[in-house]
Amino acid sequence: MSRVGNVHDAQDLTTQTFLAAQEAIANFRGRSKFTTWLMGVASRKTADHFRRQRATLPFSYLKPMNASTNFSQNPK
Repeated sequence: MSRVGNVHDAQDLTTQTFLAAQEAIANFRGRSKFTTWLMGVASRKTADHFRRQRATLPFSYLKPMNASTNFSQNPK
């Protein structure tokens, strides 16, 4: 939770991590400890979470449009 700062996001990431690990267990080759491999899965899931979060902005960041804006005009 310390990385994401939100209990619900941390719970979701934990679930996603274990589901991804279960799906990819055949890829575990034993070159490292299982916990090291699992932490790698968790790290990638956390990075994915922040990439998705960064890719979206709340509507409050958008500037209101002027109702008289005409999109059919070509800018010169």
